[in-house]
Amino acid sequence: RVTIMWRALKYLVIVGINAALFVWFANHPGSFRLDWRGYRIQSTAAGLFAAVFLIALAAAGLYRLWVAIVRTPGNIKRSMENRRLRKGYGALTQGMVAVAAGDAPEAQKHRRRAERLLSESPLTMLLSAQAAQLAGDDKAAERFFTAMLERRETRFLGLRGLLTQATKSGSAVKALEIAEKARREKPNSAWVAEHLYDLQTREGRWREALATLTDARKRHRAIITRGDRHLATLDVMASEEAEKLDDRATAMKLAMSAVKRDPANAPAVTRLVSLHRANGRTDKAAKVLERAWSRDPHPSFVKPYVRLKAPGDKLEALKVVQRLVRQNADHRESQLAIAEAALDAELWGEAGTALEKSLKGDTGRTRRYCHLRAKLEESENGDPAKARRWLLEAAQAEPDPVWTCRVCGNAVEFWTALCGNCGAFDSFDWAAPRRVARNAAETAELHNPPAMIESDGENPVLPAPSGG
Repeated sequence: RVTIMWRALKYLVIVGINAALFVWFANHPGSFRLDWRGYRIQSTAAGLFAAVFLIALAAAGLYRLWVAIVRTPGNIKRSMENRRLRKGYGALTQGMVAVAAGDAPEAQKHRRRAERLLSESPLTMLLSAQAAQLAGDDKAAERFFTAMLERRETRFLGLRGLLTQATKSGSAVKALEIAEKARREKPNSAWVAEHLYDLQTREGRWREALATLTDARKRHRAIITRGDRHLATLDVMASEEAEKLDDRATAMKLAMSAVKRDPANAPAVTRLVSLHRANGRTDKAAKVLERAWSRDPHPSFVKPYVRLKAPGDKLEALKVVQRLVRQNADHRESQLAIAEAALDAELWGEAGTALEKSLKGDTGRTRRYCHLRAKLEESENGDPAKARRWLLEAAQAEPDPVWTCRVCGNAVEFWTALCGNCGAFDSFDWAAPRRVARNAAETAELHNPPAMIESDGENPVLPAPSGG
């Protein structure tokens, strides 16, 4: 509305100026005479002004006509080009929609049309690669993504596509190589850092993965949400890697870092205890276990602590266990640890009392509890029938915590950094697995409670509780 007003005002000003000029010339007609080659032209000043104006107007019109004639071929060509581009980008858009919808034939149709109309534009190359992926033509997709590496503006997209292809084909070494190139191309890309980190952990390149994750946290990448527990697990695995390379100083430094990040992390604690014990620092190892027990008791802490304090003496071992559990005496795991030590020391009353105390709280008669009860009945009273009834009850009891993958539910006896079932890194939690009902034949085979799994002394392992 404001533009229209300004245009109207401009028009009125021009008309007013012209009217004023004509009025002025009418009031001051003057005279004009031109003698040239025997011709005489005589007129008023107003007539001269009008003639000049008409000649200028005609010249301008002829010039515009000439320019229009000269530019017509180019305009026609540009019009056809714009029309081709509109059709090409329309085909490109429809092709992208078809890719998103998973319609491979439709995507291929629009891909061919876009290639014909747009030639080798970056977006056309991307559509061609994605359409080939959708159609299952991995070789063609790889060819298109490789071609995209030749252009700077599409190089990262090409690397991303090749990384996806390599991961899909299971070529971990090639995927790692591409991910490294992608990181050099886009060092601040969170997507690249995440994929590179996952590949490094899956391939067991622990120190490289630790460096990648540390760098990512420094850059505050929102997509990387790994906490201190994740870093502690990397420290544990990197410590093992350093020890295999006979770099004990680095192994100890990494193990201490793991415990500092997560003081109650069972793998980290047992790793540090193992290194302290190998270096003859038994007091430091014992203090690490005591601090960890006070925070979050774990059954894997008991046997290393007993070995540090009372090797070979079962009565002394019970006293050592009682000393350890004082750090968290009301915890169920503390009472079960006392019960096991009392059974080994043949102190039946102490064992029975500890088992009763372990029933307090939400946890009832789990498989581990039933197995210990069966052992107590057979050892104290010599009653195999009662012991067998406890074993039968154990078959139907709630499972005890074991190392359970939070991703796929896989339950294992010993902790590992990578799940053997789904390949997830740092996915094992100390939790009760999904309960699986046993049939009658399996139940009848439960004659004796299984013994607790021993560690090898030098490298303590993380056992599941008996019967878990």
